[in-house]
Amino acid sequence: MAMNATDALLLPGLLCDGAIWAGQIERFTSLHCHVPDYGEADSIGAMAELALRQAPSRFVLAGHSMGGRVALEIYRRAPERVSHLILLDTGFQARPAGEAGEGERQARMALLKQARDHGMRTMGEAWMQGMVHPDRLTDTALTESILQMIERKTPTIFAAQIQALLERPDATPVLSDIRCPTLLVCGRQDTWSPLSRHEEMARSIEGSRLAVIEEAGHMSPMERPEAVASTIHDWLETATPVLSDRQRAHIERTCTRLVLDAADRTDRQDYPGLAELFHENGRLYRPTAPQQPLEGREAILAAYRQRPGNRVTRHFCSNIRVTVESAGYARVHCYVQVFAANTEQPADGPFGLPLDGRVMIGEFDDVCVADKGEWRFAERRARFVMHRGD
Repeated sequence: MAMNATDALLLPGLLCDGAIWAGQIERFTSLHCHVPDYGEADSIGAMAELALRQAPSRFVLAGHSMGGRVALEIYRRAPERVSHLILLDTGFQARPAGEAGEGERQARMALLKQARDHGMRTMGEAWMQGMVHPDRLTDTALTESILQMIERKTPTIFAAQIQALLERPDATPVLSDIRCPTLLVCGRQDTWSPLSRHEEMARSIEGSRLAVIEEAGHMSPMERPEAVASTIHDWLETATPVLSDRQRAHIERTCTRLVLDAADRTDRQDYPGLAELFHENGRLYRPTAPQQPLEGREAILAAYRQRPGNRVTRHFCSNIRVTVESAGYARVHCYVQVFAANTEQPADGPFGLPLDGRVMIGEFDDVCVADKGEWRFAERRARFVMHRGD
C-alpha cells in the first residue's frame, strides 16, 4: 500500500492513551490517525465496540499490548473494515487455568491495590520496572512520559481494564481467519509479551511478517519510536499482496456465485441458508429501512422469516462486477430485477401465477470477505432505482 492519505486506528494498551503512539503519529504524515478512548469499558468486546463506533469506515488497524487483543476482536467482528493489521507487543491466548492463571490475577490485583492505596504514579513506578528495557529506566524523559500517561488514568479505569484482561477471550481461532496483510512487531527484550509468542502468532497468520525492535522492551513504541515508525512505514509501502490472475479469477467467480446463491435462496425461501451466506456479524441494509441495518445472522434470519409465506419472488441479477482488493476482501456491485406473485391468486393455466402489478429494478453493493475458508457477505446494501406499475 503506497502511503497516500488513508485512515489508521491506533489502539492503546493498558493504562495508555495517545502518548503511546505520539512518536509514530508525528512521522505518519500521510495517515489520518485516530486513537480511541475506552472510557471505563471492562471487557475486550466492549472496548472493540467503542473503538468501532469512533472509527472511520475502513482503516489500517494497529494495537499495542492490550490494544492488540482489542484489534483481534475488531477483526473478528468487522474484518471488512480492516485493510491492514499491525500487532505490537501483545498476545492472543486467554488467561490460563489453574495456578498460572491465579498467579496472574493476584499480581494484577496487587498492582490495583497499590494504585488505590498510594496513587497511580507510585504504582506506575513499580509496574514500569518490567515493562521497559533495563537500560532505559534511567532515561528520565522516557520514564516521565510513561508515568504522566499512567497518572492520567484512575484506579477505576485501571480496575476495569484489569477485569477486561483477566476475562480476555481466546483469539486463537481469529489468527487463522486473518486475510489482510499483517505485521507483528515485538521488542527484543519484551519479557511481558515475549518474542516467542509473536513467532507463534506469525506461524498462525498466513502471509504475516514479524519485525523485531532491538534494545526495546514491552513499551517499544515509546522506547524506540523512530524504529517502530520506520518499520511500520516501510511495511505499509509494500504490504499490498499481489494476486495472480488465477487467484483473482477464482475470487471473482466465488463472489459472483455468492450473489447468485443469495438470489436463489431468497426465491426458494431458504432463509436459514440465506443467513449462512453472511458473516456472523454481517450487516444487511434493506431498501425500506436504509438507516436501520440488520446486524448478525440471527437478525437477518428473523427478518426474512417475517415475510408472508404466500409471496413468491424471482430475482434476476445482471451486470455483476467484482473488485478484488486482497486475498480476503472484495466489493461487488450488481443490478437486480425483481418479480413477485401471490400463491393465493389462481394460476393462469400453463402460464403460472399472474405477476403483481409492480416490477422493480434495484442494485446491490456488497462487501465480501473470506471467512473460515468460505466467502461471505460482510455488508450488503440493497436499494431500488426504478419500478413499473402500481
